This record gives sequence, C-alpha cells and structure tokens, in this order.
Amino acid sequence: MNRFVTNVERTILTAMMCAAVLLAAGCAKPSATKSAENVVDSMAKGDFASVTANFNPTMKSAMYTEKLGQVWGQLTAQVGPFKARTSTREAQEQGYDVVYVTCQFEKTNLDTKVVFDSNKQITGLFIIPTKAAK
Repeated sequence: MNRFVTNVERTILTAMMCAAVLLAAGCAKPSATKSAENVVDSMAKGDFASVTANFNPTMKSAMYTEKLGQVWGQLTAQVGPFKARTSTREAQEQGYDVVYVTCQFEKTNLDTKVVFDSNKQITGLFIIPTKAAK
C-alpha cells in the first residue's frame, strides 16, 4: 500500500509541476512580434493610450497619447483607412529588438517599425515605406 501511495503522490506532483509550467508560460510577456502586432491593432482601433502605456520614459516624453492619435489621423488622411496587417519580420539593430509590421492601408502598404529596449518597452515607433523581405 505504501508503494501505491508513493506512486500516486508522484503522479500528482508531476501533474502539478506541469500545470505550473504551463501557467507560467501563459503569463510570460508576449514576444516582440506579438507586442508589435498589438501596437498596430491598438492604433487601428484608436486605442492610443494602450500604446503609449508601453513606451519607455524617453518615448513618453517625446510622444504622448494625444499626439500619437494626431499623427495616426494625419497618416490615415493621406493613405486611407487601415485595412490589415499583412506580415511581420524581426531584426536586431544596434542592440535593440526591432519588429517591422507591414500594414495595408487603402492606398498603399507601409511598415510600422517598433523598437524595443532591453526591458521590452517601446523606445521607437516609426511609420516607414515598406521594404521587401530579404
């Protein structure tokens, strides 16, 4: 009987450890790509506050929520409404994680370049002409 209890206890302990690992993985910070996609999706929905909430202190002083909304409004006035994200690509540039999210607008495609610092905060946000993937 003792041996049976030990095996049952081991099985329960193993199951609990597996559950803890899965829970921890689900609670981990999203990848740079997922975070950059969330930035684009939030801007497309007009939720600029959630974007600026992820800015590092330097970005927060340079681009506040209302200004980001104005910039997005000027952009969409020129290129038409946002339609979809079409692709993403990651790069390492000067020690930063950089994600390019190619965005389809009514009149053209543009890349949203999101730069992350070592704390996974946004340290740069640019809308640039789309480059072909290499």
